[in-house]
Amino acid sequence: MDRLPTFLDKRIFGLIFEIGEIGKLTEEELMSYEASLKHKRDAESVFNSAKKSGESLGHAKGLAEGKAKGLAEGK
Repeated sequence: MDRLPTFLDKRIFGLIFEIGEIGKLTEEELMSYEASLKHKRDAESVFNSAKKSGESLGHAKGLAEGKAKGLAEGK
């Protein structure tokens, strides 16, 4: 079975299907799959970390600009 039937196309059934497919892999294919999964997760982690850092920096910059503008308008 190469593709999940439409009536089983739900998240949990997709996960079960994927686990079954992983179980058919050779040791070399499994190692390659796990390395690929690690690279994907590492990339997602780097992206999420950079995003969080950027959001924090942007928030701090916005607060500083707002405070400066408020002080300038209050004079």
